[in-house]
Amino acid sequence: MAQRQSKAGSGNGGNHVEVSVVNGVISVKPDSLPVTDHNVVVEWEIVNSDGWTFPKWEDGIKLNRHHGDFSNGASDGSGKLYTMRDKNSEKRTHKYTVRVTNGGPPLSLDPDIKNEG
Repeated sequence: MAQRQSKAGSGNGGNHVEVSVVNGVISVKPDSLPVTDHNVVVEWEIVNSDGWTFPKWEDGIKLNRHHGDFSNGASDGSGKLYTMRDKNSEKRTHKYTVRVTNGGPPLSLDPDIKNEG
């Protein structure tokens, strides 16, 4: 079973990314997410961004290159939380795209996940 870890900034191994939109600019914290444990659930949560959600018509989080370490990507019913399982089976940096929308054209950003293997 996947292990759920602590929120961003709360210590080693936190697999929580805060997504925000300020004045039409998307950002994530942390920009590069280190993953040290195996078989974890990574969470992306939209915070302090009223009206913004992960799109319902496409993935809110999409790896730029398919890799077998990642699976089960899905948004919750509110559109504010997106989760994905990460096996973290090898040391590698994975670029991904995060997309959010407020009903208009989506905004996107390309941060990364650094699997420590």
